[in-house]
Parts: sequence; C-alpha cells; structure tokens
Amino acid sequence: MLRKIRAAICDEEELYCSRFAEYLQANQSEMVEVCVCSQKKELKKFPPSYVVWDAEDLKLTPPWGNNISSDITDLSNYF
Repeated sequence: MLRKIRAAICDEEELYCSRFAEYLQANQSEMVEVCVCSQKKELKKFPPSYVVWDAEDLKLTPPWGNNISSDITDLSNYF
C-alpha cells in the first residue's frame, strides 16, 4: 500500500513540476530552479530503498538491485 502511495505521489509531483516548469519557461525561467530545488529537498527525506523503478509494477526493482554507490544516500541523488 505504501509503495502505491509513493508511486502516486511521485507521478503527481512529476506531472505538476513538469507543467509548472513549462509555465515558468514561458514566463519566468529563473523560477524553474526553485521547483527543482524544492523537489530535491523533498526527495532527501527518502532512502534509496524507496526508489520506484516501474510505477505500473511496483514489485520491479532496478537491474542493479541494492548494489549502488555509497555516494547515493537518498532519492535526491539517486539518478
């Protein structure tokens, strides 16, 4: 259940951020950085184990599994 909620939140935020960025690009492009920074700040709250690899099949995991760099400490620096 929690994974479905996380996936829904990620999809909704990504869509919102994308639309917001398009609006700002046409009006005030300097504000796009604010949106990105805000998203990164929120993603810092989640450990790498919360990554959603496939929103349609939440059981799928990245091909590399949990074998990730020690530099990846949260979802803000996962990709």
